[in-house]
Amino acid sequence: MTNAKARLAARTHDVALHYPYLHLYVVEVPNEPSTRARHDLAERLGRLAERIGGPQVLRQHEQEVPHAFRKLYQQMGLDPGVHLTPIDAVLQERIAYGMFRSMGLVDDALKVALLETGVPVWAADSS
Repeated sequence: MTNAKARLAARTHDVALHYPYLHLYVVEVPNEPSTRARHDLAERLGRLAERIGGPQVLRQHEQEVPHAFRKLYQQMGLDPGVHLTPIDAVLQERIAYGMFRSMGLVDDALKVALLETGVPVWAADSS
């Protein structure tokens, strides 16, 4: 495990003006995949799929963070019914496939973070 520190990324004046509470944090960590990590994430996705079913999906719009992201999409001119928020897309996958599909180490870690916090997390390979 690394002791990586998060740093606040710069944003344009327009973004800061229109969305004063919107921030982007950047953390750089080495990619050291292990078989154990992949197995643990797959198990975690399975447990999350067991815990999250139709009723939870229907009620998720009442939760503060998903509701805020839908409002943000609307403010940006996006229809959240057409352009799904990250949590909506993942929950739609759960309903369509009956599970959360494993898509690889990084994607699975991002999906777990999203499901557990409601906050979308992105990752990019710096190479």
